[in-house]
Amino acid sequence: MWRAIIYLCLAAEKLLKAIYRPIQGLVTAALLLRVQVGVSLVAAVVLVVPEQVREVYRALAEDAGAQLTAIIAGFVMFGALTYLIWYSGRWITLTLRQAELAKKTIECRSFRWIPRVTAIVPGLALGAALLLAGTEITGSQSGLVENRLHVAGVLLILATSGFGLWTIFRARGPMAERYKSDANLSVFRPSLIVVFGLLPIVLFVATFTMPIVFPMMVGTMFLIGAFFAVTVFLLSIFVVVFERTGAPIIVTLIGLAFLWSLFDINDNHAIRTVESAERKVPQAIDRAFADWLDAREDRDHYRNLGKRYPVYVVAAEGGGMYAAHHAAIFLARLQDLCPTFAQHVFAISGVSGGSVGASIFSGLTAGHKARDVTAVSNGSFRPCDNRLNSSGHMELAADDILSNDLISPLAAGFLVTDFTQRFLPVPIPALDRARALEDSILAAWGTGTNENPLNRPMSATWSAEGVMPALLLNTTEVETGRRVPMAPFSLAPTKLKTQHHYLQSNDDISLVTASVLSARFTYLSPAGFFLDEETGKKARFVDGGYFENSGVETALDVIEQLQDVATGNGAEIRLISLLYTEETASARRYWGESLSPVRALLAARLQRGRLAQYRADNSLSSPCPNASGDASQCDDAYDITDPVRKSVLHAKGADGESISFPLGWKLSGNSRALVREQVGWPAQCNLRNLRVDTPPENLPSDTHNNACTLRFIQLELENGV
Repeated sequence: MWRAIIYLCLAAEKLLKAIYRPIQGLVTAALLLRVQVGVSLVAAVVLVVPEQVREVYRALAEDAGAQLTAIIAGFVMFGALTYLIWYSGRWITLTLRQAELAKKTIECRSFRWIPRVTAIVPGLALGAALLLAGTEITGSQSGLVENRLHVAGVLLILATSGFGLWTIFRARGPMAERYKSDANLSVFRPSLIVVFGLLPIVLFVATFTMPIVFPMMVGTMFLIGAFFAVTVFLLSIFVVVFERTGAPIIVTLIGLAFLWSLFDINDNHAIRTVESAERKVPQAIDRAFADWLDAREDRDHYRNLGKRYPVYVVAAEGGGMYAAHHAAIFLARLQDLCPTFAQHVFAISGVSGGSVGASIFSGLTAGHKARDVTAVSNGSFRPCDNRLNSSGHMELAADDILSNDLISPLAAGFLVTDFTQRFLPVPIPALDRARALEDSILAAWGTGTNENPLNRPMSATWSAEGVMPALLLNTTEVETGRRVPMAPFSLAPTKLKTQHHYLQSNDDISLVTASVLSARFTYLSPAGFFLDEETGKKARFVDGGYFENSGVETALDVIEQLQDVATGNGAEIRLISLLYTEETASARRYWGESLSPVRALLAARLQRGRLAQYRADNSLSSPCPNASGDASQCDDAYDITDPVRKSVLHAKGADGESISFPLGWKLSGNSRALVREQVGWPAQCNLRNLRVDTPPENLPSDTHNNACTLRFIQLELENGV
């Protein structure tokens, strides 16, 4: 038996050798040209797979005239990347393996072909991504944008293929004499050394000194291409140095970055704080609500009608820019329709992008002269404008602010300044990429920072006599996993901590810092920390969506705490949930075992939001408010006495076509138009034959769920509850 096992092992060894021998040369060449192979594959994945990157392509295609500089810069940089991958691979081969090139072996052929193939991979991937981005677009401008993307994709694929053919035939025929000097190639061409040697310096200086203007000018495509070009240039030199001298420069740099991170030496993501003259002992939320309710100037209108005063607490779900746009457009549209709406909104519980959108709306209630938005006042009753059926001043302002490119400054911080910080042993807060996102939002506002309400301390964003809603911007504390809202007052009665528990007595954070802190999801936006100066301990915070993505949990905590105060003062609190619903996820077959734990964690955080919404539905409303418990009489899913209002972005349009809103910080004009369309208008509301369990795709063509939400809020603001 043992003899049989030995024979089997020997046979297996021979078989493996027979299989490995033909590819041994390929493996040897690929290991030497590991930089070119690795960079080309990673670049291909980055250019094609992320939905956020494909949305950037669509945005560039829509606004090609205004974005011409960024488009040209992006294509030029990827052309340079293509040439550099081929040239650096050829240089490494001729410098380290020149004697072996004359041999007719698989290894020799691999040394010739790997630089050619790896050089064209990023260009072909970008061309394929442009084609894919064009096929995914829906909406009124889909034909024009799709054609632009498809033409650009085809031209790029042809140009890249042409370069590949040039690398094959360059040493043949009339061109052979020109390239005889390749055999003696031992150093980079001086021109390439100057260009790509200065490129990282120029990128760093430009990004550090112009963190908003420069990234927006050159665009995300250029930044991605430049990062990979610098990586290829530097790592190729380090590989040659290692092969010749044995100096492990790459391993040393990676090791240093690992050590700085391991011992938390260079963490530069301290949360930016500001001094607050208003900051005192934070007022408790129940006392703040009572004072706010007493200060409402339009309460007499509802007393005269014999109705209760409508109060709204809003929950704005997370989801990057699409969630920000949904929250800002829904709230701004309601304000344009009903001029007293803002003074009825006590609080907004936001998560991630929902926090950003809520902050934009809150800031606009203070007015924006440059965008013709008048400041909202806490005044007497004014009726809603039922004739309005197009975007008003506040909605146009919100759309304009959020149409800005917020992803390029963040990408520049991620790929340039904050990437450099990983190799430095001393933290430099100015290199923090999260601050780039904060500053880009401030710049998008369009006025000086001294006039910008987003720059106010959180404690100064709300007053009992004003109309700016109290923003409860949810984060997740890393060390404990607890939900921590950034708020203008104390939430102690609800057992929730706020930023006040982590700051010195005169310190606070600005509104824009709080909104970005709530939106620090995945590694693109880093965890921020407050430092306890006495103990030296850090309290780190990330996106509120890690705990619960809908914002409903905090909204429910607030409503439950304030319900008795509202009832005793003739008011009724209603919940408005701004949500996004995806199609039922199908089981993914690829990387099933490896990615299942990650997928489960991501799905669980979304499900916690849905469970919170179910809890709100069950605790705040009955299945049939006017049917005396007889479910058969529940013919109206949108009874006006139901205290839960929902505005939902659907993954399917009115024509049944799938819609995908990318989780990023740049939305194309077409995606923004789809959000505005789904928010709806009150005149689109038709309640006939609308039941509780009617799915969106089966609704009558003249029925619009979100429109009914707007209509009922209108009725409540005019007639009371």
